[in-house]
Amino acid sequence: MPVSDVAEAERFYHGVPGLLHIFTFGDLTVLDCDGTRLFCSAMKEGARPTGSSVLYFVVSDLDGAYEERQAKGVQFQAAPHLIFRHDDGVEEWMAFLSDPFDNQLALMARIHTG
Repeated sequence: MPVSDVAEAERFYHGVPGLLHIFTFGDLTVLDCDGTRLFCSAMKEGARPTGSSVLYFVVSDLDGAYEERQAKGVQFQAAPHLIFRHDDGVEEWMAFLSDPFDNQLALMARIHTG
């Protein structure tokens, strides 16, 4: 994940989605994303990111997670909303936000309606 400030990335990813810090070495930091490592690396000064993957953080209570983070000052692009309804009635709900480096993230819940 391209970032401009490793310390700020560590604070954000620990504070907002609640990832655990594994280690920081020089201009990179590594966090635990439920068994998958999120590698954040500082871009060279003046460099522009070429894009990154969207990270989806699955939560059991999307409305609660959204409200909790909003109360902490996290800015979302929109309130949680329905993205897709599967044939079996399972609904995919998401709320999108950006990290301080303009990387796209989402809080996500799968709701069984049937």
